[in-house]
Amino acid sequence: MPMPKEILAPERPTNTVVYATSAGNYGVKKRIGCRYVNGKNRPVNGPTVGHIIDWKYVPTEEKKKDASSMAPALLDWADARLCDDLFSDMIPELEEVYSHGDAMKLYAMAVLGVCDPDAKGCELHERYADSFLSVLHPGIPLSRNAVSKFLSDIGKRLPLVYEFMQNRAEKAGAGRRLLIGGTLKGGGSTASSLPGFSHKARPKNRNGISALCAFGLERQGPVCSLRYPGNTLDVTSYSDFIEKRGVSKGIVVADKGFPVPATGNRPKGGGGLRRLSPPRRNDLTIKDRDMLPLEGILANEREGIQYRKRSLPDGRFLYSFRDPARAPKEEGDYLRSRKRNSGYDADNYGKKSGSFGAIVFVGDADLTPSRAWRCYASRWEIELVMRFYEHALGFDDTREHTDYSVYASEFVDFLSEALTCRMINRFKEKGLLETQTYSKMLKALKRAKKARIGDEWKLVGINPAEEERLKKLGLLPVDGPQPKRKCGRPRKQAL
Repeated sequence: MPMPKEILAPERPTNTVVYATSAGNYGVKKRIGCRYVNGKNRPVNGPTVGHIIDWKYVPTEEKKKDASSMAPALLDWADARLCDDLFSDMIPELEEVYSHGDAMKLYAMAVLGVCDPDAKGCELHERYADSFLSVLHPGIPLSRNAVSKFLSDIGKRLPLVYEFMQNRAEKAGAGRRLLIGGTLKGGGSTASSLPGFSHKARPKNRNGISALCAFGLERQGPVCSLRYPGNTLDVTSYSDFIEKRGVSKGIVVADKGFPVPATGNRPKGGGGLRRLSPPRRNDLTIKDRDMLPLEGILANEREGIQYRKRSLPDGRFLYSFRDPARAPKEEGDYLRSRKRNSGYDADNYGKKSGSFGAIVFVGDADLTPSRAWRCYASRWEIELVMRFYEHALGFDDTREHTDYSVYASEFVDFLSEALTCRMINRFKEKGLLETQTYSKMLKALKRAKKARIGDEWKLVGINPAEEERLKKLGLLPVDGPQPKRKCGRPRKQAL
Protein backbone atom coordinates (compact mmCIF):
# COMPACT_ATOMS: atom_id res chain seq x y z
CA MET A 1 0.00 0.00 0.00
CA PRO A 2 1.52 3.35 -1.00
CA MET A 3 2.36 5.92 1.71
CA PRO A 4 -0.11 8.90 1.79
CA LYS A 5 1.32 12.08 0.24
CA GLU A 6 0.38 14.18 3.28
CA ILE A 7 2.57 11.88 5.42
CA LEU A 8 5.55 12.25 3.08
CA ALA A 9 5.09 16.01 2.72
CA PRO A 10 6.56 17.21 6.09
CA GLU A 11 10.22 18.17 5.99
CA ARG A 12 12.50 15.60 7.56
CA PRO A 13 16.28 14.79 7.56
CA THR A 14 17.87 13.57 4.33
CA ASN A 15 18.56 9.87 3.79
CA THR A 16 15.51 8.82 5.76
CA VAL A 17 12.44 6.75 4.92
CA VAL A 18 8.90 6.76 6.36
CA TYR A 19 7.29 3.51 7.43
CA ALA A 20 4.00 2.50 9.02
CA THR A 21 4.04 0.89 12.45
CA SER A 22 1.76 -1.91 13.62
CA ALA A 23 -0.08 0.60 15.84
CA GLY A 24 -1.08 2.72 12.84
CA ASN A 25 1.55 5.42 13.43
CA TYR A 26 4.28 6.56 11.07
CA GLY A 27 7.95 6.37 11.94
CA VAL A 28 11.07 7.67 10.24
CA LYS A 29 14.15 5.48 9.87
CA LYS A 30 17.64 6.53 8.84
CA ARG A 31 19.26 4.83 5.85
CA ILE A 32 22.73 3.64 6.73
CA GLY A 33 23.83 2.09 3.44
CA CYS A 34 23.00 -0.49 0.84
CA ARG A 35 23.49 -4.20 0.23
CA TYR A 36 24.28 -5.90 -3.09
CA VAL A 37 21.69 -8.68 -3.56
CA ASN A 38 21.06 -10.61 -6.80
CA GLY A 39 22.87 -8.03 -8.91
CA LYS A 40 21.02 -5.06 -7.39
CA ASN A 41 21.73 -2.58 -4.59
CA ARG A 42 19.14 -2.88 -1.83
CA PRO A 43 18.84 -0.08 0.77
CA VAL A 44 19.62 -0.88 4.40
CA ASN A 45 17.58 0.94 7.03
CA GLY A 46 19.02 1.86 10.40
CA PRO A 47 17.43 2.98 13.67
CA THR A 48 14.29 5.06 14.07
CA VAL A 49 15.17 8.74 14.31
CA GLY A 50 11.66 10.26 14.58
CA HIS A 51 7.91 10.07 13.89
CA ILE A 52 5.27 11.93 11.86
CA ILE A 53 2.82 13.38 14.38
CA ASP A 54 0.03 15.85 13.41
CA TRP A 55 1.56 16.18 9.95
CA LYS A 56 4.91 17.26 11.41
CA TYR A 57 8.25 15.51 11.83
CA VAL A 58 9.10 15.04 15.52
CA PRO A 59 12.65 13.75 16.20
CA THR A 60 13.19 11.03 18.78
CA GLU A 61 14.91 12.21 21.93
CA GLU A 62 18.35 10.70 22.27
CA LYS A 63 18.50 8.23 25.09
CA LYS A 64 21.25 9.12 27.51
CA LYS A 65 23.76 6.38 28.12
CA ASP A 66 24.17 4.81 31.54
CA ALA A 67 27.41 5.71 33.27
CA SER A 68 28.25 2.01 33.56
CA SER A 69 28.23 1.62 29.77
CA MET A 70 30.46 4.62 29.03
CA ALA A 71 34.24 4.47 28.58
CA PRO A 72 36.25 5.97 31.47
CA ALA A 73 36.85 9.69 31.01
CA LEU A 74 38.96 10.20 34.15
CA LEU A 75 42.27 8.34 33.90
CA ASP A 76 45.44 7.92 35.97
CA TRP A 77 47.82 10.09 33.99
CA ALA A 78 51.09 10.97 35.73
CA ASP A 79 52.31 7.45 36.56
CA ALA A 80 51.51 6.08 33.09
CA ARG A 81 53.05 9.12 31.39
CA LEU A 82 56.29 8.87 33.39
CA CYS A 83 56.57 5.11 32.84
CA ASP A 84 56.11 5.56 29.10
CA ASP A 85 58.72 8.34 28.96
CA LEU A 86 61.29 6.18 30.77
CA PHE A 87 60.49 2.77 29.31
CA SER A 88 59.28 3.26 25.73
CA ASP A 89 62.76 2.42 24.41
CA MET A 90 62.16 -1.14 25.66
CA ILE A 91 59.58 -1.67 22.88
CA PRO A 92 62.23 -1.83 20.08
CA GLU A 93 64.27 -4.26 22.21
CA LEU A 94 61.25 -6.53 22.59
CA GLU A 95 60.47 -6.26 18.88
CA GLU A 96 63.91 -7.69 18.10
CA VAL A 97 62.59 -11.13 19.12
CA TYR A 98 58.79 -10.71 19.32
CA SER A 99 56.10 -9.44 16.97
CA HIS A 100 54.79 -5.91 17.50
CA GLY A 101 51.55 -7.20 19.05
CA ASP A 102 53.32 -9.46 21.56
CA ALA A 103 55.86 -6.76 22.37
CA MET A 104 53.08 -4.28 23.19
CA LYS A 105 51.32 -6.81 25.44
CA LEU A 106 54.52 -7.47 27.37
CA TYR A 107 55.20 -3.74 27.60
CA ALA A 108 51.70 -2.93 28.86
CA MET A 109 51.74 -5.73 31.44
CA ALA A 110 55.13 -4.55 32.75
CA VAL A 111 53.99 -0.91 33.05
CA LEU A 112 50.75 -1.89 34.78
CA GLY A 113 52.76 -4.12 37.12
CA VAL A 114 54.59 -1.01 38.35
CA CYS A 115 51.62 1.40 38.36
CA ASP A 116 49.26 -1.16 39.96
CA PRO A 117 51.46 -3.79 41.64
CA ASP A 118 48.51 -5.47 43.36
CA ALA A 119 46.66 -6.13 40.08
CA LYS A 120 46.17 -9.77 39.15
CA GLY A 121 46.10 -11.09 35.60
CA CYS A 122 42.30 -11.14 35.54
CA GLU A 123 42.23 -7.42 36.50
CA LEU A 124 44.67 -6.08 33.92
CA HIS A 125 41.94 -5.17 31.42
CA GLU A 126 40.18 -2.95 33.96
CA ARG A 127 43.44 -1.36 35.15
CA TYR A 128 44.45 -0.73 31.56
CA ALA A 129 41.12 0.98 30.82
CA ASP A 130 41.53 3.21 33.89
CA SER A 131 45.10 4.19 32.98
CA PHE A 132 46.28 6.84 30.52
CA LEU A 133 48.33 4.03 28.98
CA SER A 134 45.15 3.12 27.06
CA VAL A 135 45.36 6.55 25.38
CA LEU A 136 49.11 6.44 24.73
CA HIS A 137 48.97 2.88 23.35
CA PRO A 138 45.33 2.03 22.55
CA GLY A 139 43.89 -1.29 21.51
CA ILE A 140 46.06 -3.69 23.53
CA PRO A 141 43.99 -6.82 24.34
CA LEU A 142 44.36 -7.63 28.03
CA SER A 143 41.19 -9.54 28.87
CA ARG A 144 41.36 -12.38 31.35
CA ASN A 145 41.36 -15.11 28.71
CA ALA A 146 43.74 -13.18 26.43
CA VAL A 147 46.29 -12.70 29.24
CA SER A 148 46.08 -16.34 30.34
CA LYS A 149 46.63 -17.68 26.81
CA PHE A 150 49.34 -15.09 26.09
CA LEU A 151 51.39 -16.04 29.18
CA SER A 152 51.15 -19.70 28.24
CA ASP A 153 52.30 -18.95 24.68
CA ILE A 154 55.24 -16.85 25.88
CA GLY A 155 56.31 -19.63 28.26
CA LYS A 156 56.17 -22.22 25.49
CA ARG A 157 58.56 -20.05 23.44
CA LEU A 158 61.12 -19.79 26.26
CA PRO A 159 64.11 -19.67 23.83
CA LEU A 160 62.85 -16.24 22.73
CA VAL A 161 63.13 -15.04 26.34
CA TYR A 162 66.70 -16.41 26.43
CA GLU A 163 67.47 -14.58 23.19
CA PHE A 164 66.11 -11.31 24.57
CA MET A 165 68.20 -11.65 27.75
CA GLN A 166 71.33 -12.56 25.82
CA ASN A 167 70.92 -9.51 23.59
CA ARG A 168 70.82 -7.31 26.67
CA ALA A 169 73.87 -9.05 28.17
CA GLU A 170 75.87 -8.50 24.96
CA LYS A 171 74.93 -4.82 24.93
CA ALA A 172 76.39 -4.46 28.43
CA GLY A 173 79.85 -4.49 26.80
CA ALA A 174 83.32 -5.19 28.09
CA GLY A 175 84.72 -3.49 31.16
CA ARG A 176 81.30 -2.90 32.70
CA ARG A 177 80.54 -4.24 36.15
CA LEU A 178 77.73 -6.75 36.60
CA LEU A 179 76.22 -7.57 39.97
CA ILE A 180 74.67 -11.00 40.40
CA GLY A 181 72.14 -11.54 43.15
CA GLY A 182 69.24 -13.80 43.92
CA THR A 183 65.99 -14.02 45.81
CA LEU A 184 63.47 -16.70 46.72
CA LYS A 185 59.89 -16.16 45.58
CA GLY A 186 56.94 -18.00 47.00
CA GLY A 187 55.17 -20.52 44.79
CA GLY A 188 52.70 -23.04 46.17
CA SER A 189 51.48 -24.52 42.90
CA THR A 190 51.44 -28.29 42.58
CA ALA A 191 51.10 -28.09 38.78
CA SER A 192 54.53 -26.47 38.32
CA SER A 193 57.89 -28.20 38.72
CA LEU A 194 59.71 -24.99 39.71
CA PRO A 195 58.64 -24.50 43.37
CA GLY A 196 60.83 -26.39 45.80
CA PHE A 197 62.02 -26.24 49.41
CA SER A 198 65.34 -24.56 50.17
CA HIS A 199 67.33 -24.37 53.39
CA LYS A 200 65.96 -20.85 53.94
CA ALA A 201 62.31 -21.61 53.24
CA ARG A 202 62.03 -25.07 54.82
CA PRO A 203 61.74 -23.76 58.42
CA LYS A 204 58.76 -21.66 57.25
CA ASN A 205 57.24 -24.70 55.51
CA ARG A 206 57.06 -22.70 52.30
CA ASN A 207 58.50 -23.71 48.95
CA GLY A 208 59.52 -21.21 46.32
CA ILE A 209 61.30 -20.32 43.08
CA SER A 210 64.91 -19.13 42.97
CA ALA A 211 65.42 -15.96 40.90
CA LEU A 212 68.94 -14.98 39.78
CA CYS A 213 69.46 -11.56 38.25
CA ALA A 214 72.43 -9.61 36.91
CA PHE A 215 72.43 -5.84 37.44
CA GLY A 216 74.55 -3.45 35.42
CA LEU A 217 76.08 -0.61 37.39
CA GLU A 218 76.49 1.64 34.36
CA ARG A 219 73.01 0.78 33.10
CA GLN A 220 71.59 1.32 36.60
CA GLY A 221 69.18 -1.56 36.23
CA PRO A 222 68.80 -5.30 35.64
CA VAL A 223 70.51 -6.67 32.54
CA CYS A 224 69.32 -10.27 32.46
CA SER A 225 67.60 -12.82 34.67
CA LEU A 226 66.83 -16.51 34.97
CA ARG A 227 64.59 -18.65 37.21
CA TYR A 228 65.51 -21.98 38.84
CA PRO A 229 63.71 -24.50 41.05
CA GLY A 230 63.61 -23.35 44.64
CA ASN A 231 65.76 -26.22 45.90
CA THR A 232 68.67 -25.39 43.54
CA LEU A 233 71.78 -24.09 45.30
CA ASP A 234 73.05 -20.71 44.16
CA VAL A 235 76.52 -22.19 43.62
CA THR A 236 75.04 -24.78 41.26
CA SER A 237 72.95 -22.31 39.28
CA TYR A 238 75.78 -19.75 38.98
CA SER A 239 77.63 -21.41 36.09
CA ASP A 240 74.37 -22.22 34.32
CA PHE A 241 73.26 -18.60 34.68
CA ILE A 242 76.51 -17.31 33.17
CA GLU A 243 76.32 -19.72 30.25
CA LYS A 244 72.66 -19.35 29.31
CA ARG A 245 72.56 -15.59 29.72
CA GLY A 246 75.72 -15.06 27.71
CA VAL A 247 77.44 -13.05 30.45
CA SER A 248 80.98 -13.27 29.08
CA LYS A 249 82.39 -9.78 29.69
CA GLY A 250 82.74 -7.51 32.68
CA ILE A 251 83.27 -7.85 36.42
CA VAL A 252 80.77 -9.94 38.33
CA VAL A 253 80.33 -8.91 41.98
CA ALA A 254 78.69 -12.02 43.39
CA ASP A 255 77.01 -12.80 46.68
CA LYS A 256 78.65 -14.74 49.47
CA GLY A 257 79.10 -18.40 48.55
CA PHE A 258 79.73 -17.95 44.82
CA PRO A 259 83.07 -19.55 43.89
CA VAL A 260 85.99 -17.57 42.49
CA PRO A 261 88.23 -20.04 40.64
CA ALA A 262 91.98 -19.67 40.31
CA THR A 263 93.38 -18.03 37.19
CA GLY A 264 94.20 -21.36 35.58
CA ASN A 265 90.81 -22.91 36.39
CA ARG A 266 88.48 -20.35 34.81
CA PRO A 267 85.57 -21.88 32.90
CA LYS A 268 85.85 -22.05 29.14
CA GLY A 269 84.25 -19.25 27.21
CA GLY A 270 84.48 -16.86 30.16
CA GLY A 271 87.87 -15.35 29.44
CA GLY A 272 86.50 -11.81 29.57
CA LEU A 273 84.61 -12.41 32.82
CA ARG A 274 86.12 -11.55 36.20
CA ARG A 275 84.67 -12.37 39.60
CA LEU A 276 84.69 -10.67 42.99
CA SER A 277 83.09 -12.49 45.91
CA PRO A 278 83.28 -12.34 49.72
CA PRO A 279 84.53 -15.57 51.31
CA ARG A 280 83.14 -16.76 54.61
CA ARG A 281 84.52 -15.03 57.69
CA ASN A 282 86.02 -18.27 59.01
CA ASP A 283 88.01 -18.79 55.81
CA LEU A 284 91.59 -19.63 56.80
CA THR A 285 92.96 -17.58 53.91
CA ILE A 286 91.97 -14.38 55.73
CA LYS A 287 93.99 -15.37 58.79
CA ASP A 288 96.95 -16.77 56.86
CA ARG A 289 97.33 -13.60 54.77
CA ASP A 290 96.79 -11.34 57.80
CA MET A 291 94.05 -9.32 56.04
CA LEU A 292 92.42 -7.63 59.03
CA PRO A 293 95.28 -5.30 60.03
CA LEU A 294 94.58 -2.56 57.48
CA GLU A 295 97.21 -0.39 55.86
CA GLY A 296 95.60 2.66 54.27
CA ILE A 297 92.53 4.87 53.77
CA LEU A 298 90.70 5.33 50.48
CA ALA A 299 91.12 8.91 49.34
CA ASN A 300 87.91 9.14 47.29
CA GLU A 301 85.49 7.97 50.00
CA ARG A 302 83.90 10.29 52.56
CA GLU A 303 83.40 7.54 55.14
CA GLY A 304 87.12 7.04 55.80
CA ILE A 305 87.21 3.46 54.52
CA GLN A 306 90.35 1.52 55.47
CA TYR A 307 91.76 -1.11 53.10
CA ARG A 308 94.37 -3.78 52.51
CA LYS A 309 95.25 -5.70 49.31
CA ARG A 310 97.24 -8.92 48.92
CA SER A 311 97.94 -11.29 46.00
CA LEU A 312 97.64 -15.09 46.17
CA PRO A 313 99.98 -17.63 44.52
CA ASP A 314 97.18 -18.94 42.27
CA GLY A 315 96.71 -15.55 40.60
CA ARG A 316 93.80 -14.34 42.73
CA PHE A 317 93.70 -11.23 44.93
CA LEU A 318 92.40 -10.51 48.42
CA TYR A 319 90.84 -7.15 49.32
CA SER A 320 89.86 -6.23 52.87
CA PHE A 321 87.94 -3.12 53.92
CA ARG A 322 86.64 -1.67 57.17
CA ASP A 323 83.76 0.77 57.43
CA PRO A 324 84.06 2.74 60.73
CA ALA A 325 80.38 3.71 60.57
CA ARG A 326 79.30 0.08 60.36
CA ALA A 327 81.60 -1.25 63.08
CA PRO A 328 79.58 0.01 66.12
CA LYS A 329 76.39 -1.55 64.75
CA GLU A 330 77.99 -4.96 64.29
CA GLU A 331 79.55 -4.75 67.74
CA GLY A 332 76.19 -3.87 69.28
CA ASP A 333 74.48 -6.74 67.48
CA TYR A 334 77.15 -9.16 68.73
CA LEU A 335 76.82 -8.02 72.36
CA ARG A 336 73.02 -8.18 72.29
CA SER A 337 73.22 -11.70 70.87
CA ARG A 338 75.60 -12.81 73.60
CA LYS A 339 73.32 -11.22 76.23
CA ARG A 340 70.26 -13.12 75.02
CA ASN A 341 72.14 -16.42 74.97
CA SER A 342 74.11 -15.77 78.17
CA GLY A 343 77.24 -16.77 76.33
CA TYR A 344 79.57 -13.78 76.64
CA ASP A 345 83.24 -14.71 76.48
CA ALA A 346 85.85 -11.99 76.92
CA ASP A 347 88.49 -13.88 74.94
CA ASN A 348 86.11 -14.51 72.05
CA TYR A 349 85.05 -10.85 72.10
CA GLY A 350 88.69 -9.78 71.96
CA LYS A 351 89.27 -11.94 68.87
CA LYS A 352 86.22 -10.59 67.08
CA SER A 353 86.60 -6.93 68.02
CA GLY A 354 89.01 -6.31 65.18
CA SER A 355 86.62 -7.71 62.57
CA PHE A 356 83.62 -5.53 63.34
CA GLY A 357 82.78 -3.44 60.28
CA ALA A 358 85.27 -5.38 58.12
CA ILE A 359 84.68 -7.38 54.95
CA VAL A 360 87.08 -9.34 52.77
CA PHE A 361 86.80 -10.10 49.05
CA VAL A 362 88.58 -12.60 46.86
CA GLY A 363 88.74 -11.94 43.13
CA ASP A 364 90.50 -12.97 39.95
CA ALA A 365 90.87 -9.36 38.74
CA ASP A 366 93.70 -7.00 39.64
CA LEU A 367 91.68 -3.96 40.72
CA THR A 368 92.64 -0.86 42.60
CA PRO A 369 91.31 -0.90 46.20
CA SER A 370 89.12 2.09 45.37
CA ARG A 371 87.44 0.35 42.43
CA ALA A 372 86.99 -2.89 44.38
CA TRP A 373 85.25 -0.95 47.15
CA ARG A 374 82.97 0.84 44.71
CA CYS A 375 81.96 -2.55 43.32
CA TYR A 376 81.01 -3.69 46.80
CA ALA A 377 79.21 -0.44 47.66
CA SER A 378 77.15 -0.74 44.51
CA ARG A 379 76.35 -4.32 45.52
CA TRP A 380 73.79 -2.88 47.93
CA GLU A 381 71.73 -1.86 44.93
CA ILE A 382 70.89 -5.53 44.48
CA GLU A 383 69.68 -5.79 48.07
CA LEU A 384 67.54 -2.66 47.85
CA VAL A 385 65.99 -3.50 44.50
CA MET A 386 65.43 -7.11 45.47
CA ARG A 387 63.67 -6.11 48.68
CA PHE A 388 61.49 -3.68 46.81
CA TYR A 389 61.00 -6.29 44.09
CA GLU A 390 59.75 -8.75 46.72
CA HIS A 391 57.64 -6.59 49.02
CA ALA A 392 56.79 -3.09 47.79
CA LEU A 393 55.89 -4.24 44.29
CA GLY A 394 54.05 -7.28 45.56
CA PHE A 395 56.15 -9.68 43.46
CA ASP A 396 57.11 -11.88 46.42
CA ASP A 397 54.63 -14.53 45.36
CA THR A 398 54.14 -16.26 42.01
CA ARG A 399 50.47 -16.24 41.05
CA GLU A 400 50.75 -18.59 38.07
CA HIS A 401 50.60 -22.38 38.15
CA THR A 402 52.00 -24.18 35.09
CA ASP A 403 55.67 -23.98 34.13
CA TYR A 404 54.81 -22.07 30.96
CA SER A 405 52.89 -19.37 32.80
CA VAL A 406 55.47 -19.13 35.59
CA TYR A 407 58.33 -18.49 33.18
CA ALA A 408 56.28 -15.88 31.31
CA SER A 409 55.10 -14.20 34.51
CA GLU A 410 58.68 -14.01 35.78
CA PHE A 411 59.73 -12.43 32.48
CA VAL A 412 57.07 -9.74 32.89
CA ASP A 413 58.25 -9.20 36.48
CA PHE A 414 61.80 -8.73 35.18
CA LEU A 415 60.59 -6.00 32.82
CA SER A 416 58.72 -4.33 35.70
CA GLU A 417 61.88 -4.50 37.79
CA ALA A 418 63.85 -2.79 35.02
CA LEU A 419 61.26 0.00 34.90
CA THR A 420 61.33 0.32 38.69
CA CYS A 421 65.08 0.93 38.64
CA ARG A 422 64.69 3.65 36.02
CA MET A 423 62.01 5.38 38.05
CA ILE A 424 64.13 5.24 41.21
CA ASN A 425 67.06 6.75 39.30
CA ARG A 426 64.84 9.55 37.97
CA PHE A 427 63.51 10.31 41.45
CA LYS A 428 67.07 10.38 42.83
CA GLU A 429 68.22 12.63 40.00
CA LYS A 430 65.48 15.15 40.79
CA GLY A 431 66.06 14.94 44.56
CA LEU A 432 62.55 13.66 45.25
CA LEU A 433 63.59 10.70 47.40
CA GLU A 434 65.20 12.96 50.00
CA THR A 435 61.84 13.72 51.62
CA GLN A 436 59.60 10.85 50.44
CA THR A 437 59.88 7.12 49.89
CA TYR A 438 59.42 5.50 46.51
CA SER A 439 56.03 4.07 47.48
CA LYS A 440 54.76 7.50 48.53
CA MET A 441 55.99 8.95 45.26
CA LEU A 442 53.94 6.36 43.35
CA LYS A 443 50.85 7.27 45.37
CA ALA A 444 51.45 10.96 44.68
CA LEU A 445 51.68 10.30 40.94
CA LYS A 446 48.48 8.26 41.12
CA ARG A 447 46.62 11.37 42.34
CA ALA A 448 47.48 13.31 39.18
CA LYS A 449 44.65 12.43 36.78
CA LYS A 450 43.38 13.76 33.49
CA ALA A 451 39.73 14.11 32.43
CA ARG A 452 38.42 14.25 28.89
CA ILE A 453 36.60 17.55 28.43
CA GLY A 454 35.31 17.80 24.90
CA ASP A 455 38.07 16.55 22.63
CA GLU A 456 40.95 17.38 25.01
CA TRP A 457 42.45 15.70 28.05
CA LYS A 458 42.91 18.21 30.86
CA LEU A 459 44.65 17.82 34.20
CA VAL A 460 42.32 17.69 37.17
CA GLY A 461 43.02 20.29 39.86
CA ILE A 462 46.11 19.52 41.95
CA ASN A 463 47.81 21.49 44.68
CA PRO A 464 50.91 23.64 43.99
CA ALA A 465 53.28 21.14 45.65
CA GLU A 466 52.14 18.32 43.38
CA GLU A 467 52.32 20.61 40.36
CA GLU A 468 55.92 21.49 41.22
CA ARG A 469 56.75 17.79 41.54
CA LEU A 470 55.33 17.09 38.09
CA LYS A 471 57.41 19.94 36.67
CA LYS A 472 60.59 18.48 38.16
CA LEU A 473 59.82 15.15 36.49
CA GLY A 474 59.27 16.85 33.15
CA LEU A 475 55.57 15.96 32.97
CA LEU A 476 54.46 19.59 32.96
CA PRO A 477 56.15 22.54 31.22
CA VAL A 478 58.33 24.68 33.43
CA ASP A 479 57.38 28.33 33.71
CA GLY A 480 59.73 30.73 31.97
CA PRO A 481 61.95 33.08 33.96
CA GLN A 482 60.08 35.99 35.50
CA PRO A 483 61.16 39.47 34.35
CA LYS A 484 63.60 40.98 36.81
CA ARG A 485 62.22 43.97 38.65
CA LYS A 486 64.33 47.09 38.72
CA CYS A 487 65.59 48.33 42.05
CA GLY A 488 63.99 51.34 43.69
CA ARG A 489 60.61 52.93 43.40
CA PRO A 490 58.97 53.01 39.95
CA ARG A 491 59.18 56.30 38.11
CA LYS A 492 56.06 58.46 38.18
CA GLN A 493 54.19 58.78 34.94
CA ALA A 494 53.90 62.33 33.59
CA LEU A 495 50.37 63.66 33.39
